[in-house]
Amino acid sequence: MSAPRRRPNFSALRAFEAAARHGNFSRAADELHLTHGAVSHQVRALERELGRALFIRKGRQVTVTSEALKFAQALARSFDEIAAAADAMRADTVAQRLTVSAIPSFAARWLAPRLGGFIDLYPAIEVVLQSSGQLQDLAREGIDVGIRFGRGNYPGMLVERLARCRPRHRSWRNTRCCVRWSPGHPGCRQPAWRCPNPRVGCCSRICRC
Repeated sequence: MSAPRRRPNFSALRAFEAAARHGNFSRAADELHLTHGAVSHQVRALERELGRALFIRKGRQVTVTSEALKFAQALARSFDEIAAAADAMRADTVAQRLTVSAIPSFAARWLAPRLGGFIDLYPAIEVVLQSSGQLQDLAREGIDVGIRFGRGNYPGMLVERLARCRPRHRSWRNTRCCVRWSPGHPGCRQPAWRCPNPRVGCCSRICRC
């Protein structure tokens, strides 16, 4: 039996792949919930391990090299395979989890206090609430519902207005809900989430076929 190959640090690979995909260390740091310095440190550590530069640096601007871009694309495919394998392992439980990403103020002041009622109605569903103000790739990050301020221009998403607020709640007047719609079920309308407060007018649905 041959000895296993030496594997690079997984965290460094994730940092490099995100930085190469975004073409920017700061956006990679936001995605991975790290600091800019931490991403830069991990990329440099990977460069030392591989014995070559992965980015061309000009001041604060970085450009991934052509060979490094091919490496990053291979890593992205591998990460997708790992995610698919993990999904298959937890197939029995993933349908019972509802992951919601909401802007911090809305999550803390409005949504979190009302989750108890939803959990009482649907005790078999595990609710995971994430606070974030960043625009996210909902499908890539396994998020079912994203709640953000905006005008609802989110291509590829089912978008519904959640709040029509009175003037004293002006900061929430453009709150929108982006629901990741499951492929292959264009006509499905199975309700899995409904706000019990009719004054706010929240009514978003998630495909659970």
